[in-house]
Amino acid sequence: MSRTRAKTGGDLLLFGKAVESLLVEDVVSAGIGRIPEDRNSEGGRNGDPGNVILERLGAFSRGGMVDSKAVIAFT
Repeated sequence: MSRTRAKTGGDLLLFGKAVESLLVEDVVSAGIGRIPEDRNSEGGRNGDPGNVILERLGAFSRGGMVDSKAVIAFT
């Protein structure tokens, strides 16, 4: 979905609001989850809760340390 093919029609709606941009930053900001194309190099092993928060890492870390309890609560 994330710009793999050109849009040919239709709309992508999130809670009734059209999502205009499929740039990674915009999709994540809109609250849409994203699985990287190459999960092995970008996201570690499948099933790792860290995969879910990779693009929101700043919200789950302080002083360079990840708050694993917050990650587990989020996932």
